[in-house]
Amino acid sequence: MSTSHVSPTTLRLAPSILSADFARLGEEVRTIEAAGAGLVLNPATPVEWLDHVMEKLDIVLLMSANPGFGGQKFIPSTLAKLRSVRQRITTHQAQGGQPIWLEVDGGVKLDNINEIVRAGADTCVAGSAVFGARDADGGYHRVLRELRRQAATP
Repeated sequence: MSTSHVSPTTLRLAPSILSADFARLGEEVRTIEAAGAGLVLNPATPVEWLDHVMEKLDIVLLMSANPGFGGQKFIPSTLAKLRSVRQRITTHQAQGGQPIWLEVDGGVKLDNINEIVRAGADTCVAGSAVFGARDADGGYHRVLRELRRQAATP
């Protein structure tokens, strides 16, 4: 069953700060400051914590790897958590609540972005998948295009 609600033009891709170009850090921080209030759920954090603050959030970030360093593998149990959080957001909006972005960070790659989006994410943080490309074979732009293409594949 596909629960994808994003298209390649509405999917947001964000670079991981751990893999970022620190010479452009100020620009990245200004962009992030415009994102509003958010809550991060680490892999071991229960989704029920959202129930107490949904009306105050603009974004929920699910960590799909333990925070701390780049290049980690995606934790597969995040997919069930994504579906659960997406359902909570959908219910919240159906009851008159504000839209809330659902972002995933950790191990997002070409081979799993489709499944991540289908589980409910509308924003994906890709660090080593993007920054590892550098200038080889079209570099960043090629990888970003391919991530969008993979995310949109039915």
